[in-house]
Amino acid sequence: MEWNIVADSGCDLRGIKLGDKKIKITKIPFSIFVENIEYMDNPRFNVGDMLHRIEKQDIHTHTACPSPAAWKEAFDQGDHIFAITLSSKVSGSYNSAQVAAAMVQEEDPEKKIHILDSGSAGPGPSLLAIRAAELMEEGVSFADAVMELEDYKQKIHTMYGLSSFNNLIKNGRVSKVAGFVAGKLGLCGIGEASPQGEILVQGKVRGSGKMLAAFLERMEELDFQGGKVLISHCENQTLAKKLKEMILKQWPQAEILIMPAAGVCSYYVERKGLIVGFD
Repeated sequence: MEWNIVADSGCDLRGIKLGDKKIKITKIPFSIFVENIEYMDNPRFNVGDMLHRIEKQDIHTHTACPSPAAWKEAFDQGDHIFAITLSSKVSGSYNSAQVAAAMVQEEDPEKKIHILDSGSAGPGPSLLAIRAAELMEEGVSFADAVMELEDYKQKIHTMYGLSSFNNLIKNGRVSKVAGFVAGKLGLCGIGEASPQGEILVQGKVRGSGKMLAAFLERMEELDFQGGKVLISHCENQTLAKKLKEMILKQWPQAEILIMPAAGVCSYYVERKGLIVGFD
């Protein structure tokens, strides 16, 4: 019996080891278009080059989610498959995965596939992938793992800290008014994944220090008890490390990992942005 975790590249897994060799990990890349250049969000993707091109001038950019064919190719491998997607409220990746699963199960009704709409991006899907690998190693049944993961998904919180909303606005991911004000006044925007999987702008603060303080305050409000924390950053490891230190000072038992954001997350949070996921 072969287990396979399949995730689109909205799931940040750089530098994270999942399970043992019996667990197959497959990443399905988004495409990012910057004028006439297509970037594939794979391990060879150059985030810095993409950001430089976007920031250099006001040019047309957009993203494209993985096709059903890309998902199907991954689903054809393995007997028990957990698929993890970027929030369906901001991407069509979940729908593509559903189409692919229907095609595969029509050909092979015995194949088990469960698709998890993460309701978030970056660290949120990553926490689901980590938990899926843990359950596989524990030897739980597929049905029990499905119930556990769906329950765990409700316990995950994702927060965003951005200095620019340009790409989120251009692609209709947040309202123009919310993003416009933050950008024009040079403020940091604090966002959060809603229970429905939307990106909600919760407030604006002046300076990165106040942004980090706002993160910790919100973690307290959400009754964080010192569990897992993933910090994904776009070219801002220094601030990510500072946040890690602040969290550990308040919750010494917390398990914290820092990772560079993959391409599609970097595109949306833009340079210096942070995404924080915790359970």
